[in-house]
Amino acid sequence: MFTDALNLSPIIDGAFLCVRALETPTGVEKHLLDLINESNVTVLGGVLTDVPVSMVAGYENYQHYYAPGVSTVPNGISSGIQSQNLLDIPQDQDTRVDEIQGQKKEPL
Repeated sequence: MFTDALNLSPIIDGAFLCVRALETPTGVEKHLLDLINESNVTVLGGVLTDVPVSMVAGYENYQHYYAPGVSTVPNGISSGIQSQNLLDIPQDQDTRVDEIQGQKKEPL
């Protein structure tokens, strides 16, 4: 836990709670929220960090929520994803790689 938000609580309006993806919750998250609440810091939202690209399939489906011409999809996530070496992603991390590539393979 970084205590920056707690140390800065007298001079900030709010903070974001950042949590690493695919980590097993240990209870520290709840304790951190309790400390933040005791310090009267407003939690503005959460940020999920270290999300594997393989878990972001379908992200481009939400692009219609943004203004026309605004690129909201990170490089390699949009329809250009096929230009990336998707087959280099181990199959145990992403079972949808074959579907994205248009090749349906039988499980091993």
